[in-house]
Amino acid sequence: MIRMHGEYRRHLRSGIRVPVVLTYANHTVEANTLDISAGGLRLKRPERVYIRPGEAVDVDFRDMAGTKVAATVTHTGKSHIGLQFYRRRFSEKELNTLYGAAPAWQRLTATSKRALWKNSRRFAVLLANTYLRAPLHALARPQFLFAVYGNQDQAGAYFTPGMAKRMPSNMVLGFIRNEDMRGLMVASQFLEHELEADSDKVRLYMERLQQDYPDVQRIALVGRLPNFVMKAGIEITDPLVEGSLGTRYMIWDVARQMLERPQYCKQTSIVVLGGCRAHRQRGVPRPHRPVRPGDRI
Repeated sequence: MIRMHGEYRRHLRSGIRVPVVLTYANHTVEANTLDISAGGLRLKRPERVYIRPGEAVDVDFRDMAGTKVAATVTHTGKSHIGLQFYRRRFSEKELNTLYGAAPAWQRLTATSKRALWKNSRRFAVLLANTYLRAPLHALARPQFLFAVYGNQDQAGAYFTPGMAKRMPSNMVLGFIRNEDMRGLMVASQFLEHELEADSDKVRLYMERLQQDYPDVQRIALVGRLPNFVMKAGIEITDPLVEGSLGTRYMIWDVARQMLERPQYCKQTSIVVLGGCRAHRQRGVPRPHRPVRPGDRI
């Protein structure tokens, strides 16, 4: 049973260590990666290297001739440095080239760790939704739910088709605590494209949630679920609530983080393009005023 939902990462991480050369502020230092993803990497911090979040660096991959990537320091620790690529993402082919440059023992270790973690997670999900489901519900006594869904790749991280046959259609994936309140993260076995295409499956998802958890105070509809629910003709009333507050907080948090970076610290506003589809379906116009870092959400 997982306590926090940390698997929806932006990028798959490799755990592969390859040599790189960092260039920043007229300094050039050699380092080794601790992790590489499509959009960034984590470095082992070299001795006597002092670098601050927000600083721009160039990363030269020694095992890939001619591959030099601009990046921004996102965080620093005593033993590591986190970088995010600037307007650049590695393709699957480039990542495979980097993985292939690592020693065989590293590739085997990284593969074994991922397999162990993935299978352990699947086993925990299976137990939580079969033999331990009733005791977990009794212990958690959830007051709220986060109703989520996933695509094929995300679902595969938690269960196999064979496991799905042994578990209920709505699966417990995590435990959430908010001060003195307790909740559960519950996911449907229906995939995102199924919920989008078939309103009957959406109605079945919502009906079974309320049947399984008749005493919860709130059921938060995550992601595109509010759109799917309204398309299915279901009114979003108690205990159902849409998840727009989380989206607004995310916009505010991005503005806060941008203000901490030197290249954005003098900006007075941030324009958010687009709008919430659920609001547009309800007839609410898109926001036209820029979101300012000091705005309340």
